[in-house]
Amino acid sequence: MLWHGSVLAAVPAHSSATPLPGRNEGVRAAHGACSPSVPRPPLPVVPRFLMYELLFYVTWLASFITFTFLFEGLDPELSLLELLQTTQGAVTLGANMLSLAAMVPFVYMEVRGQGACCSYLSILCGKQGGDQ
Repeated sequence: MLWHGSVLAAVPAHSSATPLPGRNEGVRAAHGACSPSVPRPPLPVVPRFLMYELLFYVTWLASFITFTFLFEGLDPELSLLELLQTTQGAVTLGANMLSLAAMVPFVYMEVRGQGACCSYLSILCGKQGGDQ
C-alpha cells in the first residue's frame, strides 16, 4: 500500500506505477486498466435540461407537501370564495396551483413521447427508447 496525500493505492511490488498525489493514474495502471500516460476522461456533466427537471420536481414536491399540510386544517363546509378570504385558504390554493404548474413540463414530455412512462412502455413493446 502506498499513501500519497489523499490517495491510498494498492500497487503490486512488481509494478513500476506509483500513484500521483490527487490523481488515480497509478491505481488504474496497477489494476491493468491503462497506462498512467492515458489522460483521465472528464467527469460527466449533468445536462442543463436535467437541472431544470430537478428544479421543477423539487418545486412540485415542496408545494404539494405544503398544500397537503395546509389542506388538513381547512373547514370542508367553506365555499371557494369563503376559503380565499382566509389566509390559510389562499396559501393552500396558491400551493396547489404552484404544484400543478410545476407538473406541466412533465406532462409535456409524456405527450411528446420523451417521458419516463413512454420510455418504459417503448422498452416493454420492444421499440428503441424514444422511437414511437
